Parts: sequence; C-alpha cells; structure tokens
Amino acid sequence: WKGYTFWKVPEGISMKDIVLPPELAGFQTYTQPGLIQSPIVTPTLTSIDAALHPDTTDKYIYFLAIPGGNGAHVFSKTAKEHDEYRKQYGYT
Repeated sequence: WKGYTFWKVPEGISMKDIVLPPELAGFQTYTQPGLIQSPIVTPTLTSIDAALHPDTTDKYIYFLAIPGGNGAHVFSKTAKEHDEYRKQYGYT
C-alpha cells in the first residue's frame, strides 16, 4: 500500500491492466463491477455547509469547465450567458 502511487499510470499500460494488491483489488474500477467498497469521497464540514447554505451574493448559478483549461471554469448568471459559453467552448 505505501509503495502504490495514485493518479500515476505507467506508460504503455492501460488502466484495466493495472494490478493492485489483493487488499485494494476492490478499488480497481476498470475490472470490478459496481461501486467501490467504501465512500467515494468524504466531504468536509465546510463542503456540507456550502451545499446547505450556498453563497448566492453574486448570483452565479451556472458553471462550465474550459476544455484544455487545466481545471479552469467560467461562471454565468443566466442560461443565455451559459449557452453562449457552451458555444464558445465547443459544447454544442
């Protein structure tokens, strides 16, 4: 377990061909059907609070990932503006 590195796939090997130690085999989602045997993510208290009481001061209610933007997003206040971003970034 300590020697295993997450998020690094050796070159020339597909994800389904990566062999995990027996105690982690249930987490190999490319070969195991269904969901993994534990929570997929554990939200923090801050995340839960943000979901229950979102900051809507600026009224941004739409977001869109920018393709090739290294995780960058654009945010919109209206469906029209969101649709314009969708066209701009090739989502339509």
